[in-house]
Amino acid sequence: MARFSKSAMLAYITRRMDTIQREYGFDLGNGTAQLRNAGIERCVAYGQYDALRALAEDIEGGYVNGGE
Repeated sequence: MARFSKSAMLAYITRRMDTIQREYGFDLGNGTAQLRNAGIERCVAYGQYDALRALAEDIEGGYVNGGE
């Protein structure tokens, strides 16, 4: 079994974000304005996209460090 690594996790998160972005066309610079008149599926997808972005930022910033 492969060891967990920061770089592997960030690569996975990036791939997931890219997949969601391609499917829904989200723009991180546009915030929730792009959800105006959106259906529930698009809103849920944006929540996933934004959560992945926040997680990647926390990992890159060193805030995720094994159980503290």
